[in-house]
Amino acid sequence: MNIIDFPRLVRRLVAIFLASLGWTAFASPTITAQTWDQTVNAGSTVSFSVTAGGIDPLAYQRRKDGNDIGGANASVFTIANAQSIDAVGYYCQISNSYGVAWSGVANLTVAPRAALSFSSSRSVSARGELGIGTPSFPGDLFRSISP
Repeated sequence: MNIIDFPRLVRRLVAIFLASLGWTAFASPTITAQTWDQTVNAGSTVSFSVTAGGIDPLAYQRRKDGNDIGGANASVFTIANAQSIDAVGYYCQISNSYGVAWSGVANLTVAPRAALSFSSSRSVSARGELGIGTPSFPGDLFRSISP
């Protein structure tokens, strides 16, 4: 059994009627929810979403720094394994037969992943305890304290 969304159906019929009279402002795509700037760690997955209204069908084209992204033609755009090269501005062009709308630019910031390394030294304390190495972090974020 199909459920009919009557408010959407009425809006669509009104928009089609007004468009037939030359009032295409009601039929052209309009952005109803913008995408936002995001910050993620390197290697993370990030998604940008935009919501639009207007007479269907709506066509979406995602852009990265002003250039079309091949195959990115949906209301949601996802980047898996984000890297520093992905840290730019993204926006979406939405169109139908009555016009075009552009979302605002959403900037992606990709924070570098902290590298964790272990020293390969082994030591034996005065009490006979075996030490297998100590973690070290770039920039000496953490200092090891010896008793």
